[in-house]
Amino acid sequence: MTLAWAPITASSQQPEDDSIPNPAEIRAEFEAEADRRRSEEGEDFDEEAYQFERVMLDRRSALDESGRRPNPNAPILTPESR
Repeated sequence: MTLAWAPITASSQQPEDDSIPNPAEIRAEFEAEADRRRSEEGEDFDEEAYQFERVMLDRRSALDESGRRPNPNAPILTPESR
């Protein structure tokens, strides 16, 4: 028996060089995914979760642009903990 393995890669998640992915591309992908979910879920789409995720994306982009990295030991914030 021969097993074949091929890694699955996503260009926006694993840039070929060690640079930070383009924030505009990340934002566009995020918005496209939110639009897709919004159209599929209709009334059940969680707008508050979307807003929260968007704020976190904006904060991460700001940190990346300033050259700062988030503390990996910092507590993870959830909508319930705000």
